[in-house]
Amino acid sequence: MYKDHLPSQERSYKSQLPGELLFESSITAMMLVDDNRIILVVNRQFCALFGYTAEEVIGKSTSILTPTMKHFFKYRKYFVETRDGSIKSSELQYKKKNGELVWVKLTGTAIVDEKERYILWSFDDISEEVESRQELHDLNLELNIIFNKVPTGLVYVVDNVIERANSVFLTMINKEEDEVVGKNIHTLLPDARFNKDGQKKILVQLRRADKTLTVEQEISPITENSAIVLFHNITGHILEKAELLNRAMTDGLTGILNKDSFQKRVQALLDDPANDVVSLAIFDIDHFKNVNDTYGHIVGDKILVELSELLNRQVRKSEILGRIGGEEFGIAFPVEKKDGIPICDRLLQSIRNQYFIDSELRITVSMGLTDSNFSRHFNEMYKEADRLMYCAKKSGWNRLEFDCEEKMTDSKYYRNVGKQERQKG
Repeated sequence: MYKDHLPSQERSYKSQLPGELLFESSITAMMLVDDNRIILVVNRQFCALFGYTAEEVIGKSTSILTPTMKHFFKYRKYFVETRDGSIKSSELQYKKKNGELVWVKLTGTAIVDEKERYILWSFDDISEEVESRQELHDLNLELNIIFNKVPTGLVYVVDNVIERANSVFLTMINKEEDEVVGKNIHTLLPDARFNKDGQKKILVQLRRADKTLTVEQEISPITENSAIVLFHNITGHILEKAELLNRAMTDGLTGILNKDSFQKRVQALLDDPANDVVSLAIFDIDHFKNVNDTYGHIVGDKILVELSELLNRQVRKSEILGRIGGEEFGIAFPVEKKDGIPICDRLLQSIRNQYFIDSELRITVSMGLTDSNFSRHFNEMYKEADRLMYCAKKSGWNRLEFDCEEKMTDSKYYRNVGKQERQKG
């Protein structure tokens, strides 16, 4: 799919695309660029749309795709606007390898990790749609031909009454033509929004009995009291991007939050002034190395998956669950430590009572619990909860520790046994 061009960035940008198969097989042309607008990776549809091979564009500036350098500098504002993390869509003109110009709907999604910032761009060829909109503006008498040409939902309204709707729009709202024509568009589409200035594109929801579509709506005025309302269905693209982002946030084995996402979510909980106190519990599976050595890593992985499923059933909506790494997990609660203790005890008992691997094995965990009275910084809370967890191990395993004065980092146990435990799995 791609060739590495910047080995030092390889691990960073590859980590943003855990759904590599989904990215590569997407029906939409896509590319990932870094903060300097350098192309890091492209998919097959991108190569098909622009006529380049991956090797010809990777490592190059996106200016290779713009008609002129003037376009390149003009388009920078769309890149900057996208870095706020929201989905941005723009219609821009680009140049293929053979020099042919193409209009695309450029949709950008910001992806930010602790070290780098990236933008995931998708390109939809809308050349026909742009040409058709121009025809709609200039050739109102040929409305019927235009309606049957474009792959976009179109509605012709006069004084807010629908005079005509194309088959694409009728399919979107799952209605027949006689159910639509003659109806007030505000009555038919109460969730849509219409403004007199037109042109401005907005995202709206078209609600049906079976599903809800996300569409981009635009109004093209024809006369003072008539207009064409366009509805471009982007539901598939939104869901696809959401899936890519979800995969970037979750642990590939267990499906719960990965370490980076867990840390960010917990820190956001700590930063929220609505939360007076937040508790953090860190725990891992006791003697997990023995499980892997005895039964193999496949069984070990299954235990991690089943444990994550058990925890998912136990945690409440206000609580945050994540896999820190290996057999280590974390849970955050928006309560102080004294109220977190019974929650942790309940989780410990649930794990003790659970049979894993088709009722063949049972496991226990050791847990450390602290709260934000210790610190409102995740890293400091994590170190304290981790210290308490090893106090629990030293005190006999299979238990919760929330008040241990011994400095485990200075102890022989932590340097030796503790280090071995952290390397298990």
